[in-house]
Amino acid sequence: MKKVKSEIRSTKFETKPKFEYLKFKTFLEIEFWRFEFVSDFGFRISSFAILIAAIVFPLVIIAGCTPGQRVEEPICPGKASAAEAIATLRQKQPTSLSFRATVDCVMEFADAPRETFDGQMRFVAPDRLYLGGDKFGPIRIGTNEDEFWVYIKPGADAAWWGRKKDVPLCVEKLGFNPFRLAEALGRIDLNQDWTLMQQPGFDILVAPDIGGIRKVYINCCTYQVERIEYCDVPGKLIASADMSDYQDVGQAGAIPRMIELRHFRSAKADSILRLKLSGISFFSPTPAQQRLFERPEPKGYKSVYRWTENCEFAADTESVEGKL
Repeated sequence: MKKVKSEIRSTKFETKPKFEYLKFKTFLEIEFWRFEFVSDFGFRISSFAILIAAIVFPLVIIAGCTPGQRVEEPICPGKASAAEAIATLRQKQPTSLSFRATVDCVMEFADAPRETFDGQMRFVAPDRLYLGGDKFGPIRIGTNEDEFWVYIKPGADAAWWGRKKDVPLCVEKLGFNPFRLAEALGRIDLNQDWTLMQQPGFDILVAPDIGGIRKVYINCCTYQVERIEYCDVPGKLIASADMSDYQDVGQAGAIPRMIELRHFRSAKADSILRLKLSGISFFSPTPAQQRLFERPEPKGYKSVYRWTENCEFAADTESVEGKL
């Protein structure tokens, strides 16, 4: 057969196509025509190899693009009784839960602009909490054994505060409850009359709460609390706290680095607080640092509101005038 010389050279690798008949004997004794390319470097690539590559390569690509199978998380058995579940939680709770952390915070309230800020957190169990940051003005959230407060200068330019004793009277109307943040950080009252429910992967401790029911969801594998639900008497969800990504902080115990609090009205979240903790370490407050857990006077705010025993925030004109 007459050789055909190519006159087109698109690269420095000149190709010289030629035909030759080769008998390729397999166990089926099938004859193949093979077309060879010979490069300037002397490499020979058969059409048979090209054909195989043309078939196999797309299959490899398709296989590589196929999503991998989801690895199912293990489902561990739960405890046999509420007493056993509570005993396990008691062992995991440190005797002195006290820590400090840097926090990335996102706040979303109904009819208010979304606020994000970086701040500092200090917590001493059971209910001494300080969360503070600055973004075009101070943001302060805190609790102690007697009071709570939420001061937001940027945007809202308002301060809300109240007595702890007035919170349980109608907790569903309060909206964002800072005391629930303290509970989400790891200090759950285990002295209540708990009963045990179960669903795959979770033990659920249920207890009557003032004005409703509280449910604590415990991961059966890690036995860390991952969710707390606050419901009214008929069982409608009022608020929730979700915790994840726990870190062991020695003396302070295991602390969740991701926390999300939600409050619901008409089955929709009307307030959300998301926290991402980092740089967590044990905290032993000095006498001067104990002042972080004292409610500051809300001077300089355009509006100040106090939570009353009538289950509402009322304008606190004395605080605005700096008399409190």
